[in-house]
Amino acid sequence: MTLKNNIFFALLAAACAFTSCNNENEPEAGYGELQLTLDSEEEIISVQSKAQPSEQQLASYLLTVTQGGEVVMNQERYSTKVVNGKMGMKAGEGYVLTAESSTEADAETAEEGWGKARFSGSSEPFDIELRKLTSVSVLCTMQNAKVTVSYDRSFSSTFTDYNVEVYETSAPGRTLSFSPMSNILTPCAYFNIDADPQLTYVIKGRINGGEKKTLYQGTVELASAKWCKLVCRATPSGKAEMTVVIDNTVEDKDENIDINPYN
Repeated sequence: MTLKNNIFFALLAAACAFTSCNNENEPEAGYGELQLTLDSEEEIISVQSKAQPSEQQLASYLLTVTQGGEVVMNQERYSTKVVNGKMGMKAGEGYVLTAESSTEADAETAEEGWGKARFSGSSEPFDIELRKLTSVSVLCTMQNAKVTVSYDRSFSSTFTDYNVEVYETSAPGRTLSFSPMSNILTPCAYFNIDADPQLTYVIKGRINGGEKKTLYQGTVELASAKWCKLVCRATPSGKAEMTVVIDNTVEDKDENIDINPYN
């Protein structure tokens, strides 16, 4: 092969490589691009506050795309589909994108069954045009409820060997027990909101070294993005009292329950 031919083939290879590189930066034939922005409300704060999740948080988000009610992409990881905030999509109309930080099942099985906050949101319907960039924003809000238990000093000085058990009334198989060391910060339990979002709480303990017994059992309604704080206190007369406070509702709900430990 002559030197002239060698130079020709070298230039041809370089041209092909250049064309290939350029094509990698363009949408595939029949496709456009979606530029995605995810905003997420922080846990248990007012709906006016929002912030972009970190890259690490975004990586684990699950993306689902539907078109006319048909699922065209189902719970794919953000990290495997989105590059520099963009994702290739087939040209079409009436797409809706849903993003979620975890599945509903994971939201209750994480942290050894105590669960974790789950965020989810869906876009407005949008269209993808051939070789054009479409910007879509999704605001993910907290979908489950947070529950904590704390014990006032008046309670801990009156009762011994106490704890509070909580479970969704319609699903008692998942019962969580808050020990005497529990406080407003830890541990935190998370419950999904279904058609019957009622929480049952059972207060158990001993008085004057007697037999451990149920001091009181009650219920409270849970709601998305709400924090249910169960606070155990004792009245001056020696009765147990439970105060239920729901944070970030239109109207805070206080529920005071007197229990006579000597009955």
